[in-house]
Amino acid sequence: IIIGGLGFIVWIDLAKTKKLSRLTLHTKIVFIMTGILLTAGTLIYLIFESSNTMSAMPWHTKLLNAFFHSVSARTAGFSTLPVEKMNIASSLSTIILMFIGAAPGSTAGGVKVTTIFVLATTVISFLRGYNEVQVLKKRIAAEIIYKSISIFVLGITLVIITTGVLLAKNEGTLLETFFETVSAFGTV
Repeated sequence: IIIGGLGFIVWIDLAKTKKLSRLTLHTKIVFIMTGILLTAGTLIYLIFESSNTMSAMPWHTKLLNAFFHSVSARTAGFSTLPVEKMNIASSLSTIILMFIGAAPGSTAGGVKVTTIFVLATTVISFLRGYNEVQVLKKRIAAEIIYKSISIFVLGITLVIITTGVLLAKNEGTLLETFFETVSAFGTV
């Protein structure tokens, strides 16, 4: 699942590049974001589900399940725990991971890890008072920033409108409907 989530662009770059320091900025961003999301997701599921859906499991099984859900929520949508019984914080985390998805050119949907990375670094640069966005000593072009904002806003808009339409048809609770809408958007 992780290999598929990295995307063909990353695998081609890895196959062509002899030194890790010469990997493209895209590949480095994908690895950074994948690591952050896998770690954060695993920790969130451990914190909120250890005493809930994983309460009867030994520690190593809890860790494995938390990691699996962190991986699967962004790409495959498989589950080893009863999703309908998860804590609301875990459900929200799953929604966020599904919305983000994986890397461009991957087998996953979502707005993509590179989009979120560009948005996050843009916000950080703005808060620090910088006039341009730089990542690993490389400037991010304004066009890329505008595309990232557009993708994010269009994604959120589509999810909100679809959730509203489904709720108007009384298709379930807000959380259930929002969860299913983001799942469809992220192809999870």
